[in-house]
Amino acid sequence: MTNENGNAKTGSGESKSEVLDPELKIEGPERVELKKELGLPTACALIMSAIIGSGIFISPKEVLRNTGSVGMCLCVWAGSGILAIGGALCFAELGTMIHKSGGEYVFLQAGIHNVVAYLWIWTVQIFTTPAGAAIKALTFAEYTVTLLPTCGSPRALKQAIAASCILTAYLTTAFSSKVAARLVTCTTIAKVAACAVVAVGGIVKMAQGNLNDLPTGFEGTESSPSLIALSFYSAVYTYDGWAAVTTVTEELKNPRKMVPRAMAISLGAMITLYMLMIVSYLSMMTKQELLDADAVGVLWGDRALGPAAWLIPFSVMVSTFGSSASGLFGTSRICFAAARDKNFPEVISFIQVNRYTPFVAMTFLMIGSLVFILPSDPGQLINFVGFFSNIFQGLVYVSLLILRWKKPDAPRSYKAPIPVAVLMVLLSIFLAVLPLMKNPRIELLYGLAGILAGLVFYVPCVVYDKALPGTDRITMFIQLVCNVAPPPAYED
Repeated sequence: MTNENGNAKTGSGESKSEVLDPELKIEGPERVELKKELGLPTACALIMSAIIGSGIFISPKEVLRNTGSVGMCLCVWAGSGILAIGGALCFAELGTMIHKSGGEYVFLQAGIHNVVAYLWIWTVQIFTTPAGAAIKALTFAEYTVTLLPTCGSPRALKQAIAASCILTAYLTTAFSSKVAARLVTCTTIAKVAACAVVAVGGIVKMAQGNLNDLPTGFEGTESSPSLIALSFYSAVYTYDGWAAVTTVTEELKNPRKMVPRAMAISLGAMITLYMLMIVSYLSMMTKQELLDADAVGVLWGDRALGPAAWLIPFSVMVSTFGSSASGLFGTSRICFAAARDKNFPEVISFIQVNRYTPFVAMTFLMIGSLVFILPSDPGQLINFVGFFSNIFQGLVYVSLLILRWKKPDAPRSYKAPIPVAVLMVLLSIFLAVLPLMKNPRIELLYGLAGILAGLVFYVPCVVYDKALPGTDRITMFIQLVCNVAPPPAYED
């Protein structure tokens, strides 16, 4: 547990509340804690599954719309891949130094201050993770509808399908960490195969002379820096997920070696695959066709695969479902770690005593994801998620620099180059500030207000450790209904 300075409050994993039922705790050789069951293949699959979601099937037209030209579009995709590599180098060092689950949350807590970590987890729990899950689920619904005999594209049907996707992913990942890991691995294989079909298909068609607007190069490039910055949001969102392995550090068999290896293997494969897919899209359709398409993958499949075009929407469905499951799997561990430190209601850290999963944290994320389905606008949600992810990732890079200065002798199996960390900080500032200065959007301003609203709860609930009225009764009710118990104190 931590106080407002991130220091230890108590040496036990129990709440100071007297209402928790001690009979729900397991006695004997098994401790109610997360188990070290994940190896390198699962770690790579978790990263690749988190990366391959809805983005590559939605973001291409958002990037092209904001850049205006094929040449600049490809530059943004390549630049976003480089940004992902720079970020992964920094996260790899932090992941080999801090072996506590929670990703950005624990990095910010260790490097800057608990209040920054709290605002990060507040944003993750209330905004970015539910919005990200809604994007994936809505994409799942968009491509599912293409296989159904519907008239038009009914919004209510899409929302119902999206909700079903989220609920199924939630039930699967909440059942067992092993089952969730197998699901992530299987869906990742299917997703990589589908992406490879698009990449190879594009190469074949280009060899046959299908180039469409590719030769136009930089013709029509947008001159607005704010639009270029927004195009990076969409592309960076598509690569997002490379830090997923740091959210399950406590469940990795050998985190010091596994974190950098999993990031290097996964990111190298994904950047190559994504660049080939973007070129494939642009070779099979004109710029205007790509901008007008509701489901880019379906249009590509109709052009390239003919009677087998149904494979693309089916693959996208598998992709987005697997990504939803891996997102719940990883982010629930962040919420679990924050609640264990009393930055969130402690009941969120409770573990299901039979399944050893952070069941309550998963349930909170699932409910928030269902709420974000209602706006039903993936493009708007992508800008929203990208903006706030960029802000806090920039602060993580600052944390790396601070920890390098404050704890130079701390054990690290890998060190990121300092110039890379400094460059990532500067790029994060640029991508965060420029869109607000040149073209502020209402969803971004609302989100900033939402982050600041988190401070209203931080002062009384974290600084002064005051519980809201009725907290004890709610905790007891959740504990009895869900059969969950508090975890032991974290030990490195």
